[in-house]
Amino acid sequence: MKNTLIKTLKSTLSKTPLPGRLSHDSMRPKLVSGIGQNFAKDFSRFNQASVLIALYPEQNTLFFPLIERVVDGGIHSGQIALPGGKLNPGENEIECALREANEELGIDCTSIEILGHLSQTPISPSQFMVSPIIGYLNDKPQFNPCQHEVKNFFNVSLNELADPKNIKTLRHVPHLGAIYEIPYFDFQGKVVWGATAMILHEFLSITKNEIIKLDV
Repeated sequence: MKNTLIKTLKSTLSKTPLPGRLSHDSMRPKLVSGIGQNFAKDFSRFNQASVLIALYPEQNTLFFPLIERVVDGGIHSGQIALPGGKLNPGENEIECALREANEELGIDCTSIEILGHLSQTPISPSQFMVSPIIGYLNDKPQFNPCQHEVKNFFNVSLNELADPKNIKTLRHVPHLGAIYEIPYFDFQGKVVWGATAMILHEFLSITKNEIIKLDV
């Protein structure tokens, strides 16, 4: 069943039009009152980065890891994220995603199957353009998180991703004099919001029908 599902996912990702911003908007913070920040709309000077959704089979479903970044004072300090980071010179998006997954979580990506990619996602506060890559490992990887970058990590099943009860909203969140409503995924009590939530929501919107088949 898993081999059939992975083939279907790969085919879906290659043939289905990516919803991009339409899907991202569902998980984008909404301004309730006050004046919002003026973020850059010209992305041409943004740094290029990529992240990896590393799927693997377990318990009759598929899982992928998320990391909790260390608290280091950076703009994304302490946030929940997919493993990933900035492209090195001469590196493409896939190479970057695999390298970062290895550096941050110790995942051996030498035998990973690349299933496809999602829409590029701009992160205006830190001026990164993120390319999400989806890969598949035949077995659960051995995790060895980098203590300098990763405070903790946990694994999320596609069943959890597809459960509508896990999409929630933080209401009336103050930020720089404005008030926001922030949609997020609640995975095992962890708040997953921002660009990571937008990427995962796009993945869900494209593959939801295939995820449902996992329970058939």
